Amino acid sequence: MATPVCDSREGYKKFYDEVDTLAGALKDKRFHDLDARLNAALDDAQAGRITDDEAGRWFARLFQKQRIGDEPHRDWIAAYPKSRAALVAAAYDHMGRGFAARSPEFPDKASDAQSEAMRTEFEKAYPLLDQADSLGKPLSLSEALRLDMRTHARELSQVAFQPRMAHALSKFPQSTSLRLVWINKSTPKWGGSLEAVAAVEKSLGPLPPAEQRYMRYVIAEDTGDAFELAGQYDAAGRLYDQAIPLCPGFWSALQSAMRAYQKAKNHDALIKDSNVYLARYPKASWGLVKRGWAYSQKGNYVASRHDYEIAASLGYAPGFSGLAWFFETGQGVKQDYAHAIDLYQEAVDHGEAKSRDDVERVKKKTAEQHK
Repeated sequence: MATPVCDSREGYKKFYDEVDTLAGALKDKRFHDLDARLNAALDDAQAGRITDDEAGRWFARLFQKQRIGDEPHRDWIAAYPKSRAALVAAAYDHMGRGFAARSPEFPDKASDAQSEAMRTEFEKAYPLLDQADSLGKPLSLSEALRLDMRTHARELSQVAFQPRMAHALSKFPQSTSLRLVWINKSTPKWGGSLEAVAAVEKSLGPLPPAEQRYMRYVIAEDTGDAFELAGQYDAAGRLYDQAIPLCPGFWSALQSAMRAYQKAKNHDALIKDSNVYLARYPKASWGLVKRGWAYSQKGNYVASRHDYEIAASLGYAPGFSGLAWFFETGQGVKQDYAHAIDLYQEAVDHGEAKSRDDVERVKKKTAEQHK
């Protein structure tokens, strides 16, 4: 089975372009369109024509907004009381509201009030999933959402989570959504361990090769994240590098590798991955600035300035500030404080507030120069 969002950038874009045709359909009360397409996605997942993760991406994109606000789910459910899609959509909405209520902090940093607000929203989601499952063969996606919320709410310890996951996979051996929850909840930042993450790989046997490749991407990326959190940046970069070719449709591991190598001051590795990134996204200013920084650290000021110039021409604030540094210092160009000030100001105007300090600093240099 193909995994379109993983397999290529074209597949990723095509998938989300189709999903986005339903953006706003709930608010506009186009319930027939939503009901037909999303129940078809659930049916396709149960029949094995698509993965349950692919079905879940429809719901997450359209309904898991992670903000608190009114959406007319009740009207959809009232219009289609036997619609599993309507019930699952409402559960995703409450899950998103729960995460918004807790804030994006790790659980141990959230206040008791935030955690309780999250659990309150989750408690609204569980009966919706139960009702959806009662309308037909139970959904693996429902069980994945329950496990995800239970662990976020700290209702399942790591010890209790493992047998619950094993039982779920015995019922849904082909589920990618369950394995994604398993990987995520096994990482050190959620109380797991690298050994726990590695154990997930042993469960991949029932999956087709394309889905195994997708799971291995997530395992390598999440393991890299654990090393990065531990300050082992080069090791993190190497793990992210393992993930990169497994899912050409995704960019997160590639970006993470570049950030990790920058922290490690591994300039050669950063340039190598920046070249891969820019081959995929030639006008990605973020990548140009990352490579420009690495070139400057190696003393290749011509190549560095060229990348910053392109980024600035695309209106990217760090491109202006990076280019300004050359004219402030006179590195490879004639020193020109006035031009440096103009470029730093451009960075400010394009949203880089910290460059205000650079403007003031160079103005002081100019004043001292004219004393």
